[in-house]
Amino acid sequence: MLINYRFSNVLSFNEAQCFTTEASIVRKHKERNYKLHDKEILRFSALYGKNASGKTCFVKTLWIMKNIVVYNAKEVIGKQLWHLYNSEDKDSVFEIEISINNKIFKYGFAINLKSGIVKEEWLLDITNSSEENFIYKFDKKSKKIDFNQEYLSKEVYEKIINSYYDDLISSNDQLILHQLCDIKSKSSFAKIKGSNIFFDIFNWFKDDLLIFSPNNSLFESIFSLLSESFVDDITSFLKEFDCGITKIELLENDLNEESESEIIVEIFNKRKANLKHLLEKTGKSFGLIGYKNYWVVKLIKGELKTYCVKFIHNDFKSHKFSFFQESDGTKRLIELSRIFLDNQKNKTFIIDELDRSMHPLLTIHFVEKFFKTPNNLKNQLIITTHESNLLDLDIIRRDEVWFLNLDKKSSELYSLEEFKVRFDKKIVDSYFDERYGGVPKFTKEYN
Repeated sequence: MLINYRFSNVLSFNEAQCFTTEASIVRKHKERNYKLHDKEILRFSALYGKNASGKTCFVKTLWIMKNIVVYNAKEVIGKQLWHLYNSEDKDSVFEIEISINNKIFKYGFAINLKSGIVKEEWLLDITNSSEENFIYKFDKKSKKIDFNQEYLSKEVYEKIINSYYDDLISSNDQLILHQLCDIKSKSSFAKIKGSNIFFDIFNWFKDDLLIFSPNNSLFESIFSLLSESFVDDITSFLKEFDCGITKIELLENDLNEESESEIIVEIFNKRKANLKHLLEKTGKSFGLIGYKNYWVVKLIKGELKTYCVKFIHNDFKSHKFSFFQESDGTKRLIELSRIFLDNQKNKTFIIDELDRSMHPLLTIHFVEKFFKTPNNLKNQLIITTHESNLLDLDIIRRDEVWFLNLDKKSSELYSLEEFKVRFDKKIVDSYFDERYGGVPKFTKEYN
């Protein structure tokens, strides 16, 4: 679970910002919180702000951090990702606190987003709030990586120092965490008892931090594992949200440039080998969201078979609709349905503009449905939205609400909790009265 996130000099954010899911003293809806040692962690957060205030930039900062960790700095360097009014020589800082297997880790790095050179990197175990144990720390100025011999197992420490240290210290644009978890070159390292400390954190970024943009599902991943009951589950899900869909059918069809867009075909062909391996390992099928169709990929007698998902509506029972024929709101729900299907666990879902193309009541129902998911699944939902009907303290807690405001050429992130509003106050009225900021201010139009 994501507990704290700090970042600076990235996109529209200049000064250091801090986002937290640590619950405050608010008593309302305490049953939704997840208890972790001496903390209570929020499972939901909503970020508000006018257009161009920094909501999407906030989501992108997490996407940038994820990509640098999972891939490397080469994926982002050269792009204008540092704050526009800062020198390109100024470093950007990312730091996150996450919970994995009942432990709390603090991981971060300082990087120059122009050159891709990593200046600092650190990993600490902060489970014990009164004592922080560093696992490793790197400072480019000292040209030294300190690994904590007392914390790491003897086998892990010796493997790193004797086999990997020279490569780790000589790489300028790759994080130590990324290099240690590069399976292609470190497969033997993964087998050493105690190395899971690094892989658990790396895999949290890779597999458990799931980011959805308003543009298309390619921002995160077009692939998702499906359960055996996928057809029944998604049919029930869409019926619940009153999309008019009463039945779903799978029709075998080749995934090629006649049936799908060129980019989706290219991605599918590149990942065939990996898909086949995963389907063999899991025994499940894959969902693939394209531009023209929603596809289901199955492994049958050692071969990949692709199926188009067809949607049947109550008022048009004789016609089978393709994915691209559905409304934008229905497509959006289908993309986001994975949050509720197949018993997702330990996931942090980041959704930019949850309410895009969705009726206000659908947005509220979506959030309330998430609230009903069991706490022991340890899932989090963090959204940006303009949906003012959610600003109701009967639905959400005040420490679950955040605002973004663009001030003096930089975005600022702050919590509703700072205003200490009464639990019975209509916060939506105060929001539109500009009490909390984050709303547009209109000027008169002159001829």
